[in-house]
Amino acid sequence: AVFQPNFRGSSGYGEAFERAGYGGFGSRMIDDIIEGAHHVQESGRVRPDQYCVIGGSYGGYAALMTALRDPGNVACALSFAGVTDPFAFLGSRDNRHTSLRYWEQYMGERFGDRDEQETITPAARADELRLPLLIMHGEDDTTVPYGQFRLLRNAMEGRDNVRFVTVPDADHYLGTPEARTTLLRESQTFLDENFPAH
Repeated sequence: AVFQPNFRGSSGYGEAFERAGYGGFGSRMIDDIIEGAHHVQESGRVRPDQYCVIGGSYGGYAALMTALRDPGNVACALSFAGVTDPFAFLGSRDNRHTSLRYWEQYMGERFGDRDEQETITPAARADELRLPLLIMHGEDDTTVPYGQFRLLRNAMEGRDNVRFVTVPDADHYLGTPEARTTLLRESQTFLDENFPAH
């Protein structure tokens, strides 16, 4: 079974629903994913013990944060093109970039407090990520720069619970058949090893 939540802050559900995510980046938005997963587990329709979390872009970031916020229930996590340090990501943006205001709204008051920043920064909390991980990133990604991949890889160097995969000549949107094939092949192998279907 696949649970694909539209957590608060998602577009398409009206302005109030979108604004409910402001200030909830890495916290309330992630809690919606966790609570939804627990609800599905409690329904009896899926295995009751653990789940694997998978996502790309913000979803890749959310996969890592879900693993950090619900470690007892997450069996494994897969992140493609995920943000691993939101504040380094923001620092790489041009101040005139239209997305900067969007990010500031979602991060809210955390934007200025370094201790609070670390609570929503997977690269700063890499030591806590002990579950099986697959981290993939397109080499030519300009939406979430490849440097975000390198930050987490450097923080987890030498760890045997994580596989880092660079997808050659791939952008953020997996624009080639080769990039999509790599993502699917690596994902299937990872899930077969760490969260096989019963």
